[in-house]
Amino acid sequence: MIREIVSYYSTLFDKAIITKCLKDINANSDQIYDPI
Repeated sequence: MIREIVSYYSTLFDKAIITKCLKDINANSDQIYDPI
């Protein structure tokens, strides 16, 4: 049970970091690039 919870939150954390990195890249880029 604990392992699933930790895995779930670590996945959310990874997604949040990836999203933040993409936003930072987009903010620093002249071209607007939206992969979604």
